[in-house]
Amino acid sequence: MPEVQTFLREAWAATERQKAMEAAATAEQIRSREEAARAAAHAAALAAAEAQRLRRNAASGEAAMNCAAFGAVLGGIVMGFSGCVSCLNNFQAQHTLITDFNLFNGLLFGALGGAVIGVVVGIAIGQMKD
Repeated sequence: MPEVQTFLREAWAATERQKAMEAAATAEQIRSREEAARAAAHAAALAAAEAQRLRRNAASGEAAMNCAAFGAVLGGIVMGFSGCVSCLNNFQAQHTLITDFNLFNGLLFGALGGAVIGVVVGIAIGQMKD
């Protein structure tokens, strides 16, 4: 009879060990799935951020070119007009029809300055797009 009791105790202990091992394996599978889900969510978030960065950079490039052209035209017009006014106000003092700051200088400086400012504004506009 003690042999049967010993056998039953050992069988019970083996069953308990088997249950513990199965529970540990199940818990490990759950942890693995949760970790895989977290890794997939992280990868998806990184991909979305990269896609948004690429869209913004493309929008910045396009907006920079458009704003540079607009800025060059607007700057040329404003500064060209200023050059004409300068010629009219200073031609008698300098004794010449083309003064130091004239239409051509105004067009050049206005176009260059307007283009640079337009690029900066265009990049800022492009980076604000979603």
